[in-house]
Amino acid sequence: MTHAEIICIVPAAGGETIELVSPGDVSDPDWALDSENVFYTKRLPGERFEIWAVNIKDKKRNEFVTEGMDAAWHPFGKRLAIVRKLGEGFDLYLMDPATGRATQFVGTPPGEREWWALDPTWSPKGDWVAFHGIREYFGIYKKNVSQ
Repeated sequence: MTHAEIICIVPAAGGETIELVSPGDVSDPDWALDSENVFYTKRLPGERFEIWAVNIKDKKRNEFVTEGMDAAWHPFGKRLAIVRKLGEGFDLYLMDPATGRATQFVGTPPGEREWWALDPTWSPKGDWVAFHGIREYFGIYKKNVSQ
């Protein structure tokens, strides 16, 4: 997770930089499929994280999405992969954007060493999720969504 104080859009061809979110402990911006909204993580006191959305046209900033961080859209908009902090670890959830319901996808079984599942990304067809993981070793893991 990278932290920033502001989130901006910088036109590739030059022009004026558009400030979307400022100030605060914000990170992990990701475009929504509609290319009109940007999702980002907001870090709160007490190691709490929330996912927010901002519309790039009207810069509406108060659209709370869900608890969690590292939002990643399914390539066809079916789900949102998010990370939630549980205890000392970070578990991966899949959220239905229509209902807001999140289901644990990668987590720590009771009595086992905690997972750190971070930075999810979808395969192009949306059938796999890859993520940075730390359990026994740091690595890049993947899991089939149908499992």
